[in-house]
Amino acid sequence: MRDLPPVFEDAREANRIVGPLALWIHRDCKGQYVSKGQLLAKLEKIGNLPRDQEPLTLLTQMEERSGLIREIGFDQYAFTHLTFQEYYVARDVVSRGDCFTELNPFLRMIGGKKSLS
Repeated sequence: MRDLPPVFEDAREANRIVGPLALWIHRDCKGQYVSKGQLLAKLEKIGNLPRDQEPLTLLTQMEERSGLIREIGFDQYAFTHLTFQEYYVARDVVSRGDCFTELNPFLRMIGGKKSLS
């Protein structure tokens, strides 16, 4: 077995990259499935990838080494377990500092109000 470096240097680096990726898939892609092209474009936008890798290299490593994201069908990628995606979404939302601003559009209150504002 080859002695390969981990996909991410530490948890902080993983959170910085995977958090926004998970939130984007959940919020903007309306669920959990995304194309390879969309993933690569998002990784490019996140930038500052580990060891100055190209997005395709990082995606391949995430798929082969960490198993966080996998190709689940023709040009369809998703988090291996929805729990991982939900965890990283929650971490990213909390790290932004104002959870209610981020969550407000999704909240429904009794009495017909659509949001907290």
